[in-house]
Amino acid sequence: MELELKRNKLNCYESVLDTAILQEETMEMIVPDAYPDILRIVDTEGLVCLHSKEARAGVAELEGVVETTVLYVPDGAGGVRRLHMQIPFSAKAEGAGVTSRTVLHVNAFVQSADTRLINPRKILTKVNLLFSVYGYDPGEMELCTGVSTDTAEGIQILSGEQTIFLVSGVGEKSFQFVDNLNIPAGKPEMEELLNYRISLSCNDAKIIGTKLIFKGEVSLRILYQSYGGAMQIMDFALPFSQIMEMPGVDEGAQCNVSVILTGAELSMDEGEDRRGLSVSMDMLAQAEIWEAQTVSLISDLYSTAYPTNSQVQNYFFHTARETGEKRQSRRELIETSVLPQMVIDAYVLTGPMVYGREDNVVTFTVDATVWILYIGEDNAAYEASLKIPVTERVPLSNEKSCVCTAKCPGEVFANPAAGGIEVRFPVDFIYMALTDQRTAGITNVTLNETTPFDNAKRPSIVLRLAEEGEVLWDLAKAYGATMDDIRAANEMEPEDEVMPGRLLLIPKKR
Repeated sequence: MELELKRNKLNCYESVLDTAILQEETMEMIVPDAYPDILRIVDTEGLVCLHSKEARAGVAELEGVVETTVLYVPDGAGGVRRLHMQIPFSAKAEGAGVTSRTVLHVNAFVQSADTRLINPRKILTKVNLLFSVYGYDPGEMELCTGVSTDTAEGIQILSGEQTIFLVSGVGEKSFQFVDNLNIPAGKPEMEELLNYRISLSCNDAKIIGTKLIFKGEVSLRILYQSYGGAMQIMDFALPFSQIMEMPGVDEGAQCNVSVILTGAELSMDEGEDRRGLSVSMDMLAQAEIWEAQTVSLISDLYSTAYPTNSQVQNYFFHTARETGEKRQSRRELIETSVLPQMVIDAYVLTGPMVYGREDNVVTFTVDATVWILYIGEDNAAYEASLKIPVTERVPLSNEKSCVCTAKCPGEVFANPAAGGIEVRFPVDFIYMALTDQRTAGITNVTLNETTPFDNAKRPSIVLRLAEEGEVLWDLAKAYGATMDDIRAANEMEPEDEVMPGRLLLIPKKR
């Protein structure tokens, strides 16, 4: 006879893909006829815009463009000129568990961008891209929590409760940000918009009812050329807030929201003032919801009346979740080819994360590349860069798995110094550690009612010396007894453990 088991079904998402893609894209460009010849390349920057992501059997596909800006010094003219190009990309990540139902979350970064001068009218631009790709499949986890049967069958159950962490919700939302900005009166007017840099962050997210409410900020830095050829920097902090439908999750759930760029357009307003700036950005918010749930699970079962045949499944649980953040402040000297007179702009790009482990310490290492745009002693624009490995150590026990990202928040301070440019900047390591546990659970039980146990042939009491490592459940199951009967016969309290060498009375189940 097959026992009817009580089953608890948990809706959750399974991680089927967690990978990084490193990719190089190149493009040649002819300088437009209206532009002067190139004397020297000054700087190259790229901004990734993800246009599409698609999951199908065994593969995740990404497509988009890198909005790339090249600044150069023209031959025979002053100031700096700007070239813009869209470098298309398509990337693939293979994963055996990926299906058409898989929800993809993607983060995309430019690791480096560089331009080589082929001739005064032609350039070759190269960008190195890093994609972090995560795939989640919707599903359910079924746990057996008890038995629906007659107690005369002598069913004994070993079960327990534990708190597990599940991804209970995954969602995304596209939205647009449009604004009109103005250069303050204390800054020079714009003659030409040279470049812009966009950083997106989400700093607050919570579940209210069936909705995920999140708030964030667009950090926008523009580089423009004023009348007379001087380069100017202007920073804007642009807040945004959005609502995403997220049914079926609890209000106390933990929310992780990342926002990526899918399109961007900035332009100077036409007019006499030349202080206005039109901004339009397309963004995609990607959310994953973590919930802590207390579950009960049958780990073993037997009958004192009939032989049993049990089917067992191994479950993999995250039983604890720990998040943390570590900051390192770096101070470095970047050597320059020309004596610097003034720093115009500075920023940091971070590369892929490299993990290491030494006993109970995890090491995170990332390359932070500092890029500097400066004016030399000859009043011309130059670029300098330095790649700096940054390592952080976090104590984590061996049973924990960990993921980490690194970013450079806030402003990069750079000033001319003896021998080059001194830079100071922070690197934040944001990590999530999960304590993993594998647990066996009963999924199906059959009783052999045709051959019941003959208790008449069993001794009324067995005297047994407990051995090292034995527990009461194992002794009861081995002799067809119950733990309650053994405790009663040996005057044991429910919390008492079996001590090695103790002589136990094991009575027959009647």
